[in-house]
Amino acid sequence: MLVSFNYSGCIYTTVVGQQNNTLQDGEMYTVLINKEDTSDCLVDFSDPVFDTSTFTEGKIRALEKLTLSNKIKFDYVEGNENYTRLQALPPNIDFDKLKSKATLFVSKHNPKISYVLFN
Repeated sequence: MLVSFNYSGCIYTTVVGQQNNTLQDGEMYTVLINKEDTSDCLVDFSDPVFDTSTFTEGKIRALEKLTLSNKIKFDYVEGNENYTRLQALPPNIDFDKLKSKATLFVSKHNPKISYVLFN
């Protein structure tokens, strides 16, 4: 997957892992960078970076933790469209304990982009 990031005022582009079909153009996540070799980086898909003023709260229709991974699957409706997304869970999240506190944020500009946060 081709990843671009800004570090110390410079834009870097590198290939990280395999293509991820669940991502949408324009999504942003925290990138952990080796300062001595910027091609050595890791995208933290459990930590989306977004401006909440460009998102609206949505209603989660279904939310489940996938059994064999540290990901969640969630369904929601925006307008007349049904959407399903996968999202990595942050480390040390007790999904069963925090599931009831999940909040959905949906992009006002592209409803295919959404994130579940646990408060």
